[in-house]
Amino acid sequence: MVRFVTLISLSLLLVVPTEATVQKLTQDSTFFDGDQPLSVRISGDLRSLFRDRSDDPSYFPLSLSYTDADSNIVEVKLKAKTRGHFRLKIANCSYPPLLLNFSKKGTPEQSIFRGLDKVKLVVPCMGEEFVIKEYLLYKIYNLFTPYSFNVRLLRLEFNDLERGKVHDPQWAYILEEDEALAERNESKEFKRHGLKGKHLDRYHFLLMSVFEYFIGNTDWSVEYRHNVKLVVNEKHSLPVPVPYDFDHAGAVAAPYAKPSEALKLASVQQRRYRGFCLEDLDELESIFSLFEDNRAEIRNLVNESLLSDRTKRRMMEYLESFFETLGDRKRLERDFTYPCLEGGTGNVVIRGLRDI
Repeated sequence: MVRFVTLISLSLLLVVPTEATVQKLTQDSTFFDGDQPLSVRISGDLRSLFRDRSDDPSYFPLSLSYTDADSNIVEVKLKAKTRGHFRLKIANCSYPPLLLNFSKKGTPEQSIFRGLDKVKLVVPCMGEEFVIKEYLLYKIYNLFTPYSFNVRLLRLEFNDLERGKVHDPQWAYILEEDEALAERNESKEFKRHGLKGKHLDRYHFLLMSVFEYFIGNTDWSVEYRHNVKLVVNEKHSLPVPVPYDFDHAGAVAAPYAKPSEALKLASVQQRRYRGFCLEDLDELESIFSLFEDNRAEIRNLVNESLLSDRTKRRMMEYLESFFETLGDRKRLERDFTYPCLEGGTGNVVIRGLRDI
């Protein structure tokens, strides 16, 4: 064990960014500064793009257009390819998630997209409201820590030039790229498998674990960096985890979402705390208080969203049930000491669909 920790410490020393490194990487983008949805049209050979769901997809040339604040139509040249794992499979989703690759040459100087490089575009899989709910979970985690991904909602229209077909507008969102998140926090991504929660910054691991319980998401693991990014900087002696991909969360309630069989859960709406064993929950009190302090803002985010009134009510009922647990000491201790239970599934490692 001593040798393992020493190796980790040496690795950290190698990846901690210097001030010069951070300045070199800095991207000047204001894309995520606003919360107003942005209406965009993406045009090109979309049929071929959507059909390419191979393990090594090709890039396709596209153009993106939108109307700026001065009512001018701005066109941005880019290329895109399909990406993902579960949502990439045509049996699971009609539209695959995309990776948008911008270039300095193809992006006008004054465009809101200036400064973006390679960003993930999340589109509806089985209904727009599930996209909006997942977007809201990112916005909620933004309330708790800057070590969280920024997102921007789009009103997206696909224009298939080869078929002469314009698809109906749909809600989608763009996710901040990994490098930009790291730069915001004067960090670099830590790309190493095999770490456990105890090898990470303790506060941020516990915060992430409570948040994943709060939204009912069990589809993550530190060991395989499955739906978790790790970043490291000079402020923290250990890597900081940053969660993403919440479509399998109970708060989203996507029709295709199922918990891992190894967890022995009836559905994704059944919560399971997957942090490490804490027999004394006092360490979590400051995190519980953080949730309580942001309870009204969480409610506002959901109630002021673009969801239907019925979906807002159901989502809030689910999220509010977390606060009911906080007020019930017996239930709180039962749920958050679950990883200490011998024979339980609290220490199951979720690998995900990627080949490691």
